[in-house]
Formats: sequence, C-alpha cells, structure tokens
Amino acid sequence: MGRPTREGTDDEVLFAYSAEHGRVFVSSDEPAQEIPKRWLREGRAFRGMVCWSQRHHQRLTDGEFIAALEDLARDPLAFAYPIRYIKPKP
Repeated sequence: MGRPTREGTDDEVLFAYSAEHGRVFVSSDEPAQEIPKRWLREGRAFRGMVCWSQRHHQRLTDGEFIAALEDLARDPLAFAYPIRYIKPKP
C-alpha cells in the first residue's frame, strides 16, 4: 500500500496505514470512530486512535487541541485502551 497523502482518502485505508506503521490515527470524523471499535472486536492490533467529536471541534482552539495531544504523548499509559477522546475543558 502506498503512502496515502491526498485529501479524500478512505478512512479505512488511512487507519490501516496508521496501524501498519505503528502510528496513532487522529480524526474528528464520526464514522471513522467506528473503525477502531470494529478492529477491537475482530482482535486486530493497532497503536491507537484519538477522536474528538464535531460538536467539540468548534469549542476547542487549535492550541487546546495540540495541548491535549501533547498531554497524551507524555502519558506512558495513554493508549492502555487504544481509543482516546479529546473534549474541551469545562
């Protein structure tokens, strides 16, 4: 599989690429959030997925989102469960 680079590449292809290369998949696309759940049911391995819903997307600044990703990167157990959700702080 070639490296997916263009916008519009199927989420399943991007997720599989991420899993194959030991990377964490990041998406706010609601349907894409079903992919890791299915992979878990099927017993397929992947590094992790970071999700944030569209309703939170408008309430998070870019800086807040990057800070949340940095917090996850510092946490050695960030992906003890492979799906993490980012939400705005109350």
